[in-house]
Amino acid sequence: MTYQNNIVSIKVGASESTGYAFKSACGKSKYVITSKHSICIDKPTCTLISSGLNACRNCQGNINNSQISVKFENREPIIPIAYFISEKADVALLELDCEQPNLELLHCSFDDANDYLMWKHDKACILLDNKRLKDNSYALYNLKSSTFSEFSPKSQVIPGYSGTPIFSNDVHGTPILHAILTDNELNNDIGAELISRELLSELSLKSNIILNNNFSTLSQDICTSFIDTCFEFYYESNLGNDNKIKVYSVPFSDSNKFDLSRIVEYLTNNMSKSVFPPREIELSQGNEMKVLEAFRKFLSASNDIYSKPALLQNLVESDLLAPTLYKSTKQDEFSSIHIREFFPEKFEFVMSKYFSDSDLIESISNCAKSLKIANNNKSGSSLLLEPSFVQQSVSPKYAELISKLILPGHNIHVEYNFGLLSTYILDINSSIYSERNLNTKKKLIKCEIENNLRDKYEQISSIFNDHLFMGKTCYLYLIPINYIGELNKLMISKIN
Repeated sequence: MTYQNNIVSIKVGASESTGYAFKSACGKSKYVITSKHSICIDKPTCTLISSGLNACRNCQGNINNSQISVKFENREPIIPIAYFISEKADVALLELDCEQPNLELLHCSFDDANDYLMWKHDKACILLDNKRLKDNSYALYNLKSSTFSEFSPKSQVIPGYSGTPIFSNDVHGTPILHAILTDNELNNDIGAELISRELLSELSLKSNIILNNNFSTLSQDICTSFIDTCFEFYYESNLGNDNKIKVYSVPFSDSNKFDLSRIVEYLTNNMSKSVFPPREIELSQGNEMKVLEAFRKFLSASNDIYSKPALLQNLVESDLLAPTLYKSTKQDEFSSIHIREFFPEKFEFVMSKYFSDSDLIESISNCAKSLKIANNNKSGSSLLLEPSFVQQSVSPKYAELISKLILPGHNIHVEYNFGLLSTYILDINSSIYSERNLNTKKKLIKCEIENNLRDKYEQISSIFNDHLFMGKTCYLYLIPINYIGELNKLMISKIN
């Protein structure tokens, strides 16, 4: 596994520890995470480290960049140009002077696993299990691979492991970071600092980079699997002015149709979320009755007022890690409003609308027009300031945060941006229908979608030259479908 090559040795004088080099979520491949005491000059003579008091957590340490050496296997040592330490955890971040090749993204998990691995810089490995929480951000792990009856001091079992990441593997074999090993403990235990959202946020803020997209507590309850579960591929392009196009395609079946079954399954399984406002969902009791009530409400609607908004809501949440604050079925309002922390202590409200049409350009144009109408009738900021918005629509979980962000006099960075969903009917080359190999057919469909978008790129760009979109980010989601109203029809059939 390539991530083992990202584990480095860290030397301060004669003392040698371990760290993990990674690529940040913003694409910079020059960062190393380790323990704070691993880069401290006083480590060899410090009596607090072995005191069992976890004293390094609150200690600022005696740190000097020029005395720290980071060593990749078969490469010359590197002296970091900067360091960033946590105020509450025994964790530090090092910044190298240039980007390093073949580094992996920092994949993190806040859920427990059955087994854990930790690798030292010399590729030695120890297996761990039995994670127990000792403090809200500090955990104990059992040395599973140590089978001796008399427990040995950790100084004899894990020399040089300090600062190493503690991993588990997901179903795809991707290394998932859980913690950073820091301390010797009693019996057969080692102590480690948990990788929490608060820690990721703190180090991201200090270093001015996004270590991992899950740094915000806003993303805690977001289902990030929606896109992976329901779609097979997407094509991404930029329109300038930070406006982005993402074309998500559902699977193309051997019956020459786009297969929306996964989306239908997902949306109907989360039907309460599809039709009720966020506040009502959070305060509701009796989930089974709520689902039946949601089914009745969906089936009694005179037109498609739920399926497309639900699709857009889940796209924005899963793609931007932006929970939904507000939903509406009124044509002259935003279909939904989302809040996103795109950098620690920097937020954006994403006002979103949807539209369907047989023609791609017509769909995008009508979607943009509907957004302009909604924006003119009720701008995002004025809607958010209405007392009824917080009292009736917004989840209590976010009410206090919103009041801080929108009331006059606040000093928090806030942006107002847009999210658009346009479903359209793709004009498919007839030769694709006769292709018998399904994998080949899917590749041809993907090329057809990409070519179709490139051909219409200038027309799409012109729609976003309007002053409404200038200086704002618009997240434009495009989804090819078989016919207008298909999603609603399939959801009704599923419910029945």
